[in-house]
Amino acid sequence: MATPPSPNAPYNATRKQSDSSQLEPPAQPTLGWRLSNKFVMGTVGILVRSFMYGLSRAEVHGLEDFTKLLDERADINGRTRGLLTGKK
Repeated sequence: MATPPSPNAPYNATRKQSDSSQLEPPAQPTLGWRLSNKFVMGTVGILVRSFMYGLSRAEVHGLEDFTKLLDERADINGRTRGLLTGKK
């Protein structure tokens, strides 16, 4: 006799018709599992977005010099070496 699936499983398993010893998951998880999944993913997305836009600040130092350097390097064939950036 096969043991029944755990009640904590994300979906209800059903028996395969051809082999009674194997369990096959249904075509789709249960409604409760799908709703809780959407809730968790939405909550995490809202928290991450609020952190990224509300709590962090981007400071740019030397933007004018950097854009000038990029404009000077617009001709790809005229480049003699790569461009490395960093703090002075």
